[in-house]
Amino acid sequence: METAQYKTEGKTRSLVLFAVADCTGHGVHGAMVSVVCAGALNRAINEFKLSDVGEILNKVTELVVEALNKNENDVQDGMDIALCGLDISQKVLYASGANNPIWIISQNEKLKTSVEYKSFKEETANGLFLHEFKSLKKHIGLSEQTTKFSSHEIQLNPGDTIYLFSDGYADQFGGQRGKKFKYSSFRKLLLENYHKAMESQKVIINDSFENWRGDEEQIDDVCVIGVKINGKEQNNFTKREIEVLEYLITGLTSKLIADKMNISTHTVDTYRRRLLAKTNTHNSTELINYAKEKEII
Repeated sequence: METAQYKTEGKTRSLVLFAVADCTGHGVHGAMVSVVCAGALNRAINEFKLSDVGEILNKVTELVVEALNKNENDVQDGMDIALCGLDISQKVLYASGANNPIWIISQNEKLKTSVEYKSFKEETANGLFLHEFKSLKKHIGLSEQTTKFSSHEIQLNPGDTIYLFSDGYADQFGGQRGKKFKYSSFRKLLLENYHKAMESQKVIINDSFENWRGDEEQIDDVCVIGVKINGKEQNNFTKREIEVLEYLITGLTSKLIADKMNISTHTVDTYRRRLLAKTNTHNSTELINYAKEKEII
C-alpha cells in the first residue's frame, strides 16, 4: 500500500495504491522472485514516480525481467497481482492486474465504466451484485505474452466494496469430501456478508476458511483485502460546491478560487456560506476537517 499524486483535468489529486500479489514457485526461487517483485513495485512508485496502475505494472515487468535475466538459471516463476489506485474524494478506482481478478460488490446492477466485466447474483444476497473484472492473462516475469498492461477506470458509489485476494482461499481443500472451496462459494460468502462491518467480515472470512479446512493442511498462502467506499454525505453537495471545497483545502483565497472557476468572488463566498451551513461548521478550518472526516473530499 502506497500513496501517490496524479493529474486529471488539470488538477493534482491524491491516490491510494493497494495490491494483493502472489509469487509462484517454492523454496529459494520463490523467495527470490518475491523479493525482486516487491522491490520492483516500490521502485516503480517511489523512484520512477508512476501513478498510473497500468504503467506501474509495465515498469515492474521491465524491472523484474531485467533482474531475472541476470540469474544464471532460467527462472520461469513470476508474480500474479491485482493492483488498484483509489481516488477517495472522487470515488474513482483505477485497476489493473496480472492473472488476479478484482471483485466489486455493489447494490447497482451496472457500474459506470468502459471496461467489460461479468456480474454474479445470489438469491440470498438481497439484490446485491458481484462484478468481476478480469486481468491480463500473464504473470509479471519472463513470458512470451507481449501485451502491455493498461489502467481501467471504474466510477464507484458509496457502499461499493472492492475485494482483492490470492488464489489460496478458493483453492483450499476441505469440507466433508475434501474438495476445493472454489470461487463460487467464495463469491456467495462475500455477497451474504456484504452488509456487515468490515471487521466482522474479516472474522467471518477467517472462520469460514478454518471451518472448511478442518484437519486438512493449508496448501497455500492466503490473503484477502476488502475496501468499502464511504462518503455518503457527498451526495448532499452540488458539483460546484465540491469544487470550491477542493480549492479551499489547498489554501486558495476566494479571489484565486474565483479566477480558477471563472466566477465572481461574491459567488465563491456564497458557496462557502452554503458549505458552512450544510456541515454546521463555523469557519474554513472546521469545514475542511469535517470534509476530511466524512470523506466528502
